[in-house]
Amino acid sequence: MKRRSFKKTVKVQWNAWPEKQPPYGGFFLITSVDPYGVHKIEMLRYEYFLHSWYYGLKERKNITAWAELPEPYITD
Repeated sequence: MKRRSFKKTVKVQWNAWPEKQPPYGGFFLITSVDPYGVHKIEMLRYEYFLHSWYYGLKERKNITAWAELPEPYITD
């Protein structure tokens, strides 16, 4: 039996960090690299006035790119 995937594909415009910074603070998708070299996609908060990414009270320094969050699904 063939497995089917019902995942929806969304195109994301990635921006290199720190070459390009977000224009405002808030939550964004980020690409990070863990100590083993594995790339991950997470959602983190960007502090505009500090120009850094935070997870809880810790600043994250292993960020390679960021993107704006996609629009949520809204029923009619």
